Amino acid sequence: MCLSKSEENIETSAKKWASALSDKTARAKAEEAARIILRHGIELPVIKESGRMKKRTLAQFRSDGTPTIEVNKKLNDDFWKRDARSVEIGWAAQDNPILHELGHYIDFICNKEKYNKQSENKRFFGETKSLIEKEVSIYAATDQWELEAELYAGIMRGKVYSNNVLNLSRISQSDNDIIKRLLSYGTGQDVCLPSEDISKQFKNMMKVLFQQEGSSFSINIMADKDVQKMIETHSSVLNGSFRQVEMSEAMRKRLERSNYVFSGLKTFHELNEAFPSLLDENGNRKTFERFLNDVRKIDETYNSNYLRAEFTFVQASAEMAAKWERFMQDGDRYYLQYRTAGDAKVRPTHAEMAGITLPASDPFWEDFYPPNGWGCRCSVVQVRKSKYPATDHEEAMARGESALELDKKGMFRFNAGMEQKTMPNYNPYTIKRCKDCDMNNGKMELVFVPENELCAACKLVRELAKADAKQTRAAAKPLQGTIIRNTHFHHDVNITGTPIREWTNQPHKHFKAKNQMLLDINNVFSNAAYLGTTDNHKGIKRVVQSHIFEVEVSGEKNLLIVREYDWGEYVLHSISDSPELYNKIKKE
Repeated sequence: MCLSKSEENIETSAKKWASALSDKTARAKAEEAARIILRHGIELPVIKESGRMKKRTLAQFRSDGTPTIEVNKKLNDDFWKRDARSVEIGWAAQDNPILHELGHYIDFICNKEKYNKQSENKRFFGETKSLIEKEVSIYAATDQWELEAELYAGIMRGKVYSNNVLNLSRISQSDNDIIKRLLSYGTGQDVCLPSEDISKQFKNMMKVLFQQEGSSFSINIMADKDVQKMIETHSSVLNGSFRQVEMSEAMRKRLERSNYVFSGLKTFHELNEAFPSLLDENGNRKTFERFLNDVRKIDETYNSNYLRAEFTFVQASAEMAAKWERFMQDGDRYYLQYRTAGDAKVRPTHAEMAGITLPASDPFWEDFYPPNGWGCRCSVVQVRKSKYPATDHEEAMARGESALELDKKGMFRFNAGMEQKTMPNYNPYTIKRCKDCDMNNGKMELVFVPENELCAACKLVRELAKADAKQTRAAAKPLQGTIIRNTHFHHDVNITGTPIREWTNQPHKHFKAKNQMLLDINNVFSNAAYLGTTDNHKGIKRVVQSHIFEVEVSGEKNLLIVREYDWGEYVLHSISDSPELYNKIKKE
């Protein structure tokens, strides 16, 4: 959890700190960076303008004397526009150069001895350099100092990194409390709330709502690009909770899609709750400033208080889903045994299930597989049949019913691994009948939607992605039977109907941008970087190997997959935003 003052105090302190800057955009960037730093319980350094900086330098940190952030006094809009593009091309991890310099400041105050030694500022080469460029940014691969600053800035903006990258940083070697806390965020073990990015998207979403006319809330607002961006930003926070959990790519994509739907329904509730605040006590339209101030409590409640509990639950669900996936590989070779955390914090009700031992195929696990409530730390492990006798099924069910007696609505009776979802169909943003709704079973064409806003919103959240995929497939139909080429790959690559369907249906963090890329595949593929091959680890018939190319979607690294078949044909297969695929590439 973030260590910070109240949001009002943070806002006041941030504005005061940034007031030293005369440029409007620079002040806004400084305020944003200050809010982020203060939420992490870190004191701000001095900030001032300087007219002695290089023309293209936006800001810099100076450690000689009093730690100071200097901001170029000669800035104009063109400088800031150029800097904004740096994220799109992969140069920077995030879009605030002042926050980057504050990353240097954090490195300085927490690792002063190493920071001041030039010998500690090593450079990166080869595979290490490539890894940093892919996962963090091109700038981070410059040297150790820039890696530290980019990592700290990225983590404070909510990014989660692999241990391979974190182990290259001082963040994994420090005993400093601030660094330990940042490391917990950087690994996805914890989350700092409120999130600056979610707060920013909430404000943009409220601008959209403010422009809505009429006396009743319109569900169609869910299709607005800023509302969609809010859903994506919220779901990405939840996705970070299991970034380092090992699981199949298929499972990860389904869990991420579950987070997207959950985030969409939550966003609907935020909008619906905010809508009545558009009018004052006399029925007149409020100014936007007053309206935004009145709905800030909604942002705090949903995206700080609630989100913390949801983050923890999603994290536990994903870990247990990954376990279930591994359990299924062994079938009933082992028993599964229910275990608690074994400490004084264990709920007496959950302790009732401790030691229950049953085959993986027993129906008990459909209803009582952890997590069994908010903050549940229970787990399940495989045990040898020769060592532990099986619990009688009826006894196990009775103990389970007793343990979850307080869960009158049956909200937590689901198996994240079986259902491949992080949240049960019946959750705080749905109703009980959602448990058996056809939409939750992927049967959209069979759905009967009753006349209520929640069902309409749920259908729209799901259909937006589906409609986008259909439109893209229709627009991409002329690509079937065509050939694409890359100068670094000496084979023609064919496009067939199957990869078009695979591409458009593939879950993705930037779903729409990913599908739009398909329509420009000739240009995209010709400029893609060829990385190498991966083995046919899934054992797909007649596939020799896959060839991997790197591209960017919304400023983030993605991989194009081309399959090589044993009859000599090369076919475009799909696109992946999974960083795990990098580990399987054999360099050419």
